Amino acid sequence: MLPMLMIPSEKSAEKRKLYSVVANRVYPFELTMLNKKRCCGSSYGWLATVDADNIITWVNPFKDVAPIILPWIDIYMQYKDCEFNIHKVTLSVDPITSPDDYVVAAIYTNRGV
Repeated sequence: MLPMLMIPSEKSAEKRKLYSVVANRVYPFELTMLNKKRCCGSSYGWLATVDADNIITWVNPFKDVAPIILPWIDIYMQYKDCEFNIHKVTLSVDPITSPDDYVVAAIYTNRGV
């Protein structure tokens, strides 16, 4: 039941539970977050994470599918002296149902150093 929020688990700092806003209920399902990655979006059951090197990875904790690791964004090379912050990432369609025909959109900012 949507929308869902990821909330910290009492058991471990690396685990998250799902909370249904509509049902006002915490589900016993626990997600193990990837170490040192930040969640920056979700679409079609996939979670987008970003690491310290701004590598975006899509994982689907609900299906037995391999993660999708996106290539490094080419614009990083044009602005070598800038820091980037990826704010939001989304999918156009589910990569499971359209593996050769989906688009990833990212909202990011850069800051000169």
